Amino acid sequence: MRVALQRAIAGAAAYLLAYGLAAALTLYRLPTLLGRHLAPSRQQQYWEYYVAAGEPTEAVVGWFLASAHRVPMMTVTEPGSTGVSAADVFAARAPSLYFAPALACLVAGFVAARRPWERAPVPVGVGAFLTVGYAAAFVASAFQFRVDTGSERAFPALFNYGSLQWVVFVPLFPLVFGTLGAFVGTSVSVRQLMPSVE
Repeated sequence: MRVALQRAIAGAAAYLLAYGLAAALTLYRLPTLLGRHLAPSRQQQYWEYYVAAGEPTEAVVGWFLASAHRVPMMTVTEPGSTGVSAADVFAARAPSLYFAPALACLVAGFVAARRPWERAPVPVGVGAFLTVGYAAAFVASAFQFRVDTGSERAFPALFNYGSLQWVVFVPLFPLVFGTLGAFVGTSVSVRQLMPSVE
């Protein structure tokens, strides 16, 4: 039970690392990624929402990370008037965003397998437990990424039933890349080069 909990926590830590990487990949070019340069007929007003809400950078980084997990954005301009973007509205403008969750899960899987929580961890088991923590952190944080200007709102639409691709992508990152990281971490050559901390 202790090992499972520690690995789930490692999964949540992987999500935080992915958030940090997404920030590093996006903060220096927010105006471009939010569509400030686009003609009014083509932009979806995300730059205006960002400015009108007081430039909540922490929430907007969450938009990008959600987009890398194929979560669409929803905008509400008045009661009954909503718009839903493509699931990858931001990640399509910055494809490097897809590396953030992949790299974070790879690192978390490697580190979790290197810790002496058990002598011979099974890589797939490590990835499975990472998935629990990662998915829980993802869903919990998505509700913090709402931007409200008073008259308008923009937020990742987790429960937009027209696009639930994130239900596949969110577990896929830790399960695939966390397992790969654990596999590398438990390989004989790595164990010889880097003995785990006892």
